[in-house]
Amino acid sequence: MLELEHHARFETQPTEGAARSVISDVIELRAEVDAMHQPASGSAALTGAELRVLHLLPSNLTLADIATELFVSRNTVKSHAASIYRKLGASKRSEAVDHARSAGLLATMQAV
Repeated sequence: MLELEHHARFETQPTEGAARSVISDVIELRAEVDAMHQPASGSAALTGAELRVLHLLPSNLTLADIATELFVSRNTVKSHAASIYRKLGASKRSEAVDHARSAGLLATMQAV
């Protein structure tokens, strides 16, 4: 895409209306493609595995208990929890749960 922009800008005559239109089209297309390649952030970036862990965070289960429930290791749950906290901008479990509820990822009152 950069090469196409370069050629459109520097190898066409600036007075040609069609050339200006091509340049505008290329720049617009480039902006659209760049927008599609923006990584997901926040709650939109949670993976399926992280969502499964997230749904058990409001419970009184320990990370080890969550691991048993999900048939994964405690370290896997710990990694998912850390990722959830980071993506939701939380520093502790209760804060992550509050942020998830605010984002509509968890029901307001959930008990396990």
